[in-house]
Amino acid sequence: MKWLKRFLAVVALLVLLAATAIYFTPLDTYVPEIERALSAELNEPVKIKHLKFGALPFPHLALENIEIGERDGIALQSVKIIFDIRSLFGAQRVIRHVILKNGSVTQAQLEKLFVLLQSAAAAPPPFRVEELQFTGIRLAAPKFALESLEGKLEFAPDGSLARAWFALDGKKATATLRPQPGNTYAVEAQANAWSPPNHPAIKLTSLNVNGVLAETRFDAKNFSAEIYGARIAGGALLEWKPEWRLALRLDAAEGKLERLLPLLNTRAVMASGDLRGKGSLSARGTTAMALPGNLKIDAEAEIKNATLHVPGSFHQALALDAARTHLSGTLAEITLSGLRGKLYGGSVEGSAVIRSSDASVRADVVFGDIAIGPVAQALSNDVTLSGTLEGKAKFSVKAKEFARFPQNLQLDGEFRIRNGVLRKVDMVQAASNPLKEGNKGGTTSFTELSSLLSVDADGYHFKDVKVSSGAFNAEGQLDVSPQQQLSGLLDTDVKGTATLISMPLAISGSLSDPVLRPTKSALAGASVGTALMGPGLGTALGIKAGNLLNKLFGSRKEKTGEKNESKPGK
Repeated sequence: MKWLKRFLAVVALLVLLAATAIYFTPLDTYVPEIERALSAELNEPVKIKHLKFGALPFPHLALENIEIGERDGIALQSVKIIFDIRSLFGAQRVIRHVILKNGSVTQAQLEKLFVLLQSAAAAPPPFRVEELQFTGIRLAAPKFALESLEGKLEFAPDGSLARAWFALDGKKATATLRPQPGNTYAVEAQANAWSPPNHPAIKLTSLNVNGVLAETRFDAKNFSAEIYGARIAGGALLEWKPEWRLALRLDAAEGKLERLLPLLNTRAVMASGDLRGKGSLSARGTTAMALPGNLKIDAEAEIKNATLHVPGSFHQALALDAARTHLSGTLAEITLSGLRGKLYGGSVEGSAVIRSSDASVRADVVFGDIAIGPVAQALSNDVTLSGTLEGKAKFSVKAKEFARFPQNLQLDGEFRIRNGVLRKVDMVQAASNPLKEGNKGGTTSFTELSSLLSVDADGYHFKDVKVSSGAFNAEGQLDVSPQQQLSGLLDTDVKGTATLISMPLAISGSLSDPVLRPTKSALAGASVGTALMGPGLGTALGIKAGNLLNKLFGSRKEKTGEKNESKPGK
């Protein structure tokens, strides 16, 4: 009996296949008529390669390789139309689902469909669609494209749109639209771990937007976003007719500098601290792609508990207690006005300009009551200096060349340090003992140290240097090379018990090992004066005479304190 059961099973299967074969029979002979009907309805040429009818799981039509419109129109790999069987014999046919898979659509064709949907309620067709689904669709617009677009459109009984839902990148970004009076739509959009099209470097941790969409504008009543740990909240208005316009309001923005710094695409600078701000952004242009280049900024920014470090150039990070400024301008050039900062017990005030064309910063600042010790230690371990700093400076620096700091710095300014101590050198001892060769070590206490300062690719240049401390005074100049070699000259005056000793000192050595020694003319004068008139007055007069002769007839190297080495064979 087993063979009989198997035979009956095979016969039943053949009967089933025969009964359902009609549902999968190609209906290509009806394609021309359907193309003409759809072309008249859509006012666009329509082409269909294949047409089939299926019964499972629900009765449906299957269209393959569809094209709507002329060149750069709508292209779809497949369209499935699922009917409501109960409505086939009624006055109005109902299509439960239209499912589009794998294709492309242009922005122009999408705008035409949008207008068609708006007019559907005024002139309903003889059939009604309840739901339109699509997956794997590419939306092409001028200068950008949306890949893997999916969504669902739900329609009311009168044919009007009841709800629309869209998704990108596997539902990482979604948007829901609901119709409102006046041909507008309420919009709710969300995104998580998503990067906008054509901007992979921008990684949004989260985004939430609520607004109203109209035919020519989108009004984002409020939005909130998180990017690289920074939280932003505000509102925005985007218009695209008659031209593209953007007005964005930042009610609050806060984040960490260390997490936002990668957006600048530089590894030469390390920074940390708390950043807060608020303000507005605006732009207009003939296309959407023109908006970033025309963006205007008007905002307030505040930084607290910040540090700045340039590895390889700074030995320690510079600390900034707090800073505030007003930002204005465009992405090409941002002006920082009303700049105020607090650091190391003092303050900085001024303005700055940031230019994106060469990634440069130009600033004009005034500073005062700053403890110079930590600043000097941050710039160099070889300088040990204390006191209170004040002054002013104008400088420019290129951010992309921070690894070359300070060679990439251009600075002109002046400063004054009060009640300080300079270690590794004793100016009083060097000036008081002219016959001692090469004074090293010790400390110099001073009431005031002032100088003009310029910085360029050749190093630091101190001019009109003045040092005063009771019985000791000095004037001169000093150059520090990029290799931290010293070259300079100081004219010193030391008040003794009965006489005033004036001693020109040549500065040499390096920052880590500075050397002070009397100039050769001063030593020669001291020796002659002491021999002729005895120590004390004779030594002092001899030094003055030697110094005068050096100024009149001495070599440039001795006048500036440079080491005068003899050439071989001479």
